[in-house]
Amino acid sequence: MAGECKPFSCAASVVLMVVAVAHVLRAAFQIPAVLGSVTVPPWMSIPAAVVAGALSVLVWREARRA
Repeated sequence: MAGECKPFSCAASVVLMVVAVAHVLRAAFQIPAVLGSVTVPPWMSIPAAVVAGALSVLVWREARRA
């Protein structure tokens, strides 16, 4: 059917959206993140949220188009 989402693509889109929301919450609540010995500042989650959100939308649209 037209407009139906493929199962894997829908799951990938949902996971990417959850990641985007997690990044926004991390930035909003100033939650620290440490990778090895490097501390990642919370503001860096904003570009990551934009990228994850955009990928989520693109995967969703592509899955519904095919």
